[in-house]
Amino acid sequence: MFFEFRTRARELYDVYSNDWDVLFHMQHHGVPTRLLDWTSVFGVALYFALRGSGGEVDRTPCIWLLNPYALNKATWGLYRLFNPKYLARDEALNRSYDFSELLLGTHPQHWGERPLWDTPLAIYANQRSERMFAQSGWFTIHGTNIAPLEDIFGNRPGILRRVDIPIAAVPAAKEFLVLGGIGHRQLFPDLDGLAQSINERFGIHR
Repeated sequence: MFFEFRTRARELYDVYSNDWDVLFHMQHHGVPTRLLDWTSVFGVALYFALRGSGGEVDRTPCIWLLNPYALNKATWGLYRLFNPKYLARDEALNRSYDFSELLLGTHPQHWGERPLWDTPLAIYANQRSERMFAQSGWFTIHGTNIAPLEDIFGNRPGILRRVDIPIAAVPAAKEFLVLGGIGHRQLFPDLDGLAQSINERFGIHR
């Protein structure tokens, strides 16, 4: 899927610098990847928590709070975020391996005395995508363990926490987003985002 997307995404030929940028675009355009999206802005998280909930709310929306530094401390023992290009690096060769090389298995088995990671890591991502920039988007990337984060770290204090939004508070939360100018047009700054925001404004659901 990665190579198919990279080959056909001609819009990215002049703008991306490496495979990681391609992977980030894949995630933001709906192709399944090992990434999970996160945001550093509460209003953005609230928008996505409420997205798709109409007048009749049949589920309890929630926001997940993540401490990415604590996550990486639990995974790799380092209380910091990682630039993805250093996830696969051979210091002896002074070379960083790209994502496609991770997929193909042409990377070294170990780098920096650490094996390929198992549990998810939080990574810094260059925000070249307009959507990433608009959404203040960041990522975690799963390793060999693809279980949900709450299944892996649910009992580890200080890493992950779920906050439910009472159904009775949903109308006020949506009003907060409108007053704050947080909507589809702002978070998806393209023609698709404009079209969806117009549909929402006039009460058209497609």
